[in-house]
Amino acid sequence: MRFRDLKLKFKMLILLGVLIFIFLSAITMTNHYLSIKIAERASADQLENIITSLETSVNIGISSTVINYLRSAAKNSLMVTRSYYSSLLNRGINEREIKNRLKNIFLSQKIGKSGYIYVVNSKGVLKIHPKKALVNVDISRYGFIKKQIKMKHGYIEYKWKNPGEKNARDKVLYMEYFKPWDWIISVSAYKEDFNKFLNIMDFRKSILNIKPGQTGYPFIINTKGVLILHPKQEGKNFYNIKDAKGKYFIRDMINKRNGKIIYPWKNPGEKLFREKVVYFRYIPLLKWIVAVGVYIDEINAPYINARNMSILLALLVFVIIIPIVFITISSIMRPFRGILEKINLMAEGDLTKEFFIRSNDDIGILTKAFRDFVNKIKVIIISLKQNSVEVKQ
Repeated sequence: MRFRDLKLKFKMLILLGVLIFIFLSAITMTNHYLSIKIAERASADQLENIITSLETSVNIGISSTVINYLRSAAKNSLMVTRSYYSSLLNRGINEREIKNRLKNIFLSQKIGKSGYIYVVNSKGVLKIHPKKALVNVDISRYGFIKKQIKMKHGYIEYKWKNPGEKNARDKVLYMEYFKPWDWIISVSAYKEDFNKFLNIMDFRKSILNIKPGQTGYPFIINTKGVLILHPKQEGKNFYNIKDAKGKYFIRDMINKRNGKIIYPWKNPGEKLFREKVVYFRYIPLLKWIVAVGVYIDEINAPYINARNMSILLALLVFVIIIPIVFITISSIMRPFRGILEKINLMAEGDLTKEFFIRSNDDIGILTKAFRDFVNKIKVIIISLKQNSVEVKQ
């Protein structure tokens, strides 16, 4: 049966059903799109926060190692200074000789690869330094020296570039103050010199406790592709590992240094490959890349569930609305059926059936108008009959 041949109520039902379906589909698709965008943004924010936390943990580990090492060396140097000062003076050795002996002790010590011990007084004048030309030179114009003069005790980080070097590097020092001689005993070195002293076990547990999604995990890899930290595969070289598409994704990370990559991956024991996203950040001091990886479907799961629920709700609404619309249309069409029946009776010559008007809406007004029209037709017919009788007489 063609659409134009259908009864009006079915046409209206189909039309309204299509409109409702389009409306609900538009809402569902919009919700789906927004859910995906929200999931992507929320996932990105979550992983960015995690990678920042990882970077902070590693940097704290570095700083803790550096501070502990420098503080130990500085306190030991202060202890030796106090010991020499008290014992040698009691033995009648003059102050100059004691200072010379301490200078030889300090300068013989190597801190990290290129670090050293120096002494500056509260006026910013160097009293002991590996470079003889700098001894008794006022260096108070430098920012870190001004801090030393003010603090006299504690830890300082600053940028420093030696003559002939292109870029400034991170330098650190720890200082202790020996008041009798106005000595600020300073143990100084480049931060990168302490890489070998960093113990990954100091922060391994805290990092691996970070678990995005159900099976996600953080890891650390160096620029040669060796896993420095990993839940199960530490020490393995992944430089030549390929993903399901044959791409060297670890090389991609090493080349990019910072950012994110998406690749198909399957953990040991899993059957299927799934899309995995990894956010990573480079720590130049250690030449490490800290990273966090998680399957995309795991971090998007809450939003996908919400989207699926909205689809089911839309279908449920559609199933509920259609019968309501059908009943409503049927009730609207009922007076028209009455009018149609009356027209059919009129065609057969029956004008006796009365109309019952149940409402004052547009349909009621139409029914009333049609009733008045029928009544006038009745009057005309009766009048014609009467005239016909009179003519016959």
